[in-house]
Amino acid sequence: MIELPSGVVEGRDAYRKLVATGFAWAEPVSFDVHHFGTEDDDIVFADWTIRARRREDGVVIEWRGLSICRFVGDKIVWWREHHLAPPAPVDR
Repeated sequence: MIELPSGVVEGRDAYRKLVATGFAWAEPVSFDVHHFGTEDDDIVFADWTIRARRREDGVVIEWRGLSICRFVGDKIVWWREHHLAPPAPVDR
């Protein structure tokens, strides 16, 4: 399960749809991780910034967020994400 500001994504089909929708409107530019930490070897925290170029007009969109997830073995079993501000255009 993934909890995003836009709602909950649960199951492989919903995750595939999320990824396909993301790549349909934009192409990745960068994903910078500013801080990264773990707790008890299975919980991971991250502070990051994502940039993507909108396909329709080439404008670069940026958003910064915080995430936490839990691993069981080599699989993420849940993920929660918080955006510090809504995605917005940036000057390049």
